[in-house]
Amino acid sequence: MTLTPDVAAVWDGRFEITARGARWRVEAAAGRLAQLSEDDRRVVAGLPAAARGGLPVLVREGESGPILAWRGATVRALGAGRLSLALGETTQEADLFHPMHGETPPTDLFSWEDC
Repeated sequence: MTLTPDVAAVWDGRFEITARGARWRVEAAAGRLAQLSEDDRRVVAGLPAAARGGLPVLVREGESGPILAWRGATVRALGAGRLSLALGETTQEADLFHPMHGETPPTDLFSWEDC
């Protein structure tokens, strides 16, 4: 999926991605994991093998390889909020933007805005 700079797009139903630059495409990491930088591979190695291929990566023509999406975009995981809505646990829109059910503060994998 091609991203428009500074325009949020929902990818794979699980992530809202806003590219910070032009000409980025977001794709699944499956088949591209070996092309990631050493730092990105180290982050991905901390995940269960079954989850690695479904991560979003950014690809740009003429670049050396893909990067984890949060390295070049603002990425927001939508799963926890959607689950809370589906279970009827969220009654106020403002609650969608707070950690739920004892979530820990974001790690490198999930602190996308700071990368």
